[in-house]
Amino acid sequence: MRKLLALSSVASVLLAGCGGGGEADTSTPPEGFVRIEGTLVDADGAAVAQAQTRLPSRNGVWVATSDTSGHFRLEARASDFEGVSPVMVQVVRDGYRPLPLYFSTLSTGTTYQVPTGGQQALHKLAAHQYIPKNSVGLWHIGDDGFDGSANSQLQTKSVDVGLVFSVAAWTPELRSLYKSATLEFVARGVQTVKCPGTQFGLAAGNFLSAPPIADSDPSGGFTRYRLAVDVQSVPLGADLVFFARSGRCPSDIDDLEFSDIVVSFGN
Repeated sequence: MRKLLALSSVASVLLAGCGGGGEADTSTPPEGFVRIEGTLVDADGAAVAQAQTRLPSRNGVWVATSDTSGHFRLEARASDFEGVSPVMVQVVRDGYRPLPLYFSTLSTGTTYQVPTGGQQALHKLAAHQYIPKNSVGLWHIGDDGFDGSANSQLQTKSVDVGLVFSVAAWTPELRSLYKSATLEFVARGVQTVKCPGTQFGLAAGNFLSAPPIADSDPSGGFTRYRLAVDVQSVPLGADLVFFARSGRCPSDIDDLEFSDIVVSFGN
């Protein structure tokens, strides 16, 4: 569903280009294209098949799917990412936390190899963790122009609008199990001082919680956020949603983007 409506910074892992592929393919990408490839594994080192590697761009989303050995090869038109730095690539699969990968640039004719495992391992969702419905994507809230913005797939007007994603119906069972929630996501372009009213949080019925949020990396990189929310007063039967709302930005302020939302409940 999409409608109007404690922080930690992550150092972007900028993956460098190299000459070869994960399956001894020494060919070069087609003219005007860039190639990203690697082998996806979980935290135990087992191959993850049927995972989507998604590369959002101004002109759509480039997608590749991993095979039974976990290998994927994604090719995209390099001009879609001209002037974008860093570039985000998303790895998503049902039952797993989304995995963001960052590249300093994507240059035509270059093959970028994603290392196997380590920080690039996929982690299964725990029973208390939820990915909001239809939230997979690189979401853009800003003005009508893409000047200086990233590989986005959505635009909205910049003042007092936002996006809403359904998390779960707040049942008696959930209420008995959980008293708190942690909202995790990555974002860039967050400027709360220059754009007062910028908010990320949870809402349900007459319940709304938007913890204070700090500005993201001033150099334009993505920052990982962890926001704590008390959910004891969420009304029973209400649809609990994650929301993001743009602030009141001057016309010359750039846009913000966010992705990889996970809501973790706890006691």
